[in-house]
Amino acid sequence: KYFKITAKQIRSKKRTKSIVVPRQIANYLIPTYTDLSLKDIAAKVNRKDHSTVIHALKKIESLKSDNQIIAGDISRINSLLNVD
Repeated sequence: KYFKITAKQIRSKKRTKSIVVPRQIANYLIPTYTDLSLKDIAAKVNRKDHSTVIHALKKIESLKSDNQIIAGDISRINSLLNVD
């Protein structure tokens, strides 16, 4: 809801920036809020395997330090989910 895209779009194969970044942020946040394994996270977001999730984790961690917009988005999403 935060990015105004659907769960179906998150699980899609589309690679446009407007979908890829929210998908990567979802992959980054899911371990915080669940006990799912990386393999299970990959399955939930319709990816081939856990390596895609690992890539997303590393990518967002890197972007968070360099990009205040993404850092702010993550902070606001955490606030909406009542976790800091």
